[in-house]
Amino acid sequence: MSEMESRTERQMSDLLASVGPLDAWSIPALDALEQWMAQASVDVGRVRTSRAGDVMEDQLAEVNHFSVLTCLRRVLASPSFSACRDQQKFLSYLVEKTLVGDGKRLKGYSIGVEVFGRPHHFDPNQDAVVRVKAKRLRDKLSDYYQNVGKADEVHFYLPKGSYQINFNASAQRL
Repeated sequence: MSEMESRTERQMSDLLASVGPLDAWSIPALDALEQWMAQASVDVGRVRTSRAGDVMEDQLAEVNHFSVLTCLRRVLASPSFSACRDQQKFLSYLVEKTLVGDGKRLKGYSIGVEVFGRPHHFDPNQDAVVRVKAKRLRDKLSDYYQNVGKADEVHFYLPKGSYQINFNASAQRL
């Protein structure tokens, strides 16, 4: 990682930390993050693209983080998500962690505790809340992109068996 990428990642982490706890994520918080990212000209992420165009991990490709956050804001404000605070928090958390490079480290335990407020003795093998919410998130995203979000520049995809969000960023849309 270059010095500039490292500095930019630290700045983004600092900004995300300044937003406060996950409960504080809101449209204004995303606005502030988008504004910072536009000023910082952050436009390259570490990703791998499959043949279908889904962005995965470990290969450099152009992903405009500003577009990712703009599309996240649009998804969160949509009728499918606006009434469901848990799904908003969950999707925001997954996107945030993926953008800062922590997507591969996402586990059911940490999501259960940090997003869904489970106690520290939470056992994801006994309590399926994260798996159930992930299934609902996949369904909501599918519904969103089949209807309202067809033309979005970036599509979010949560593959089965993983909590790392993938970004489908068509070159035609970006």
